[in-house]
Amino acid sequence: DFFGGLSTIVLIGIYSVLYQKVGFLIGTSLYLFIQILILSQKEKRNFPIFVAISILFPIFVYYVFTRLINMPLPKGLFGF
Repeated sequence: DFFGGLSTIVLIGIYSVLYQKVGFLIGTSLYLFIQILILSQKEKRNFPIFVAISILFPIFVYYVFTRLINMPLPKGLFGF
């Protein structure tokens, strides 16, 4: 729907501006959680699964980039 598309564009813009400041892990976790909420149907929302995905996926990606590929990602405010 129109709201979902517009919200996604705005959210990506906010994410890209704050990405360097808040860091990869925090920024991506917040982005994913909000994006999942925007795109999911209200009656099918499962907050524990959304939180788990929003936390575990960025940790996995961070590990792959920083440990396996040896490519640093922005650490942000808290140094992680």
